[in-house]
Amino acid sequence: MTSPRIRLARPAEAAEISSLAIRSKAHWGYTPAQMKRFAEELTLTSDLLALRDAHVLEAEGSIVGFYTLVPHGGASVELEHLFVEPDLLRGGFGAKLLQHARERAAERGFLRMVIQSDPNAEGFYRAHGAELVMNIPTSIPGRTLPLMDLRLWAVDRQQIHRTIRDFLDLIEGEASVADREARLALLLDRLALAQHFAGPSVDRADYPEAPRRNADELRSRVCERFPNYGFYNLPEAVVENIGESSCVVGDAIDDLAEIAADLYEIEWYWSNTGEENALRYLQLSYRTHWQEHLRGLQLYLKALDSAAER
Repeated sequence: MTSPRIRLARPAEAAEISSLAIRSKAHWGYTPAQMKRFAEELTLTSDLLALRDAHVLEAEGSIVGFYTLVPHGGASVELEHLFVEPDLLRGGFGAKLLQHARERAAERGFLRMVIQSDPNAEGFYRAHGAELVMNIPTSIPGRTLPLMDLRLWAVDRQQIHRTIRDFLDLIEGEASVADREARLALLLDRLALAQHFAGPSVDRADYPEAPRRNADELRSRVCERFPNYGFYNLPEAVVENIGESSCVVGDAIDDLAEIAADLYEIEWYWSNTGEENALRYLQLSYRTHWQEHLRGLQLYLKALDSAAER
């Protein structure tokens, strides 16, 4: 066999790709009734294929494998399909396709890959760094699918915790004002990145609520630590009334205090309820509250840097 190459799939190849997927699925010994159901799920029309980031593995003019990617929300992408001709399994072709899919997804800016694996392929994905999140029940009684998570950029939980503590050190520590300001922009970037790697949590225990810091005292503390920061302009409507939107006033001190308040709670959860619950609250509080403060603060710091360069 000539050296295979990976290229973009063409919509006209939908039927050939679908047949390959069904043949590969049948390799695992499923019953005719199960395969009838799987065939419906695995059949891709040309229109459906055109909507996916699909690549095929081609050798000697024939398609011998393929994968498809679809956005999964936020910074996640789903590996919707990855199949290889049955007689080529365990020949390294699946690994070649998965590596290409990882690189493709990372180039497009995704941070993690979600995989609903066939149970027979779970070991393959584990061998390539994927972690089991949970087993999902299917329409077939007694059958579950492994839901797996594959990180495209490596940020572990220890690094996430360190980022939270480093940010709170800006509030509690005794560094100079100049040093705090120099460190802040990078820490905001690290916090924004960290929440993508918190991972889906299956911990649903009923934990006590973290104590909330006194808002006035925290704001006063932030004022002392960042005396050079103040108010800034933000558009009132970001995607409406383009060019005509009025401004609202942002407050860098308020942004810092609100972010810190949530991070103090996350740190409390980490120490008192465990990292799973802390990471769950990290994602929840970011999406519902302090993301807006972080993004506004990043724009403010960028404007300050630009003004200093003029």
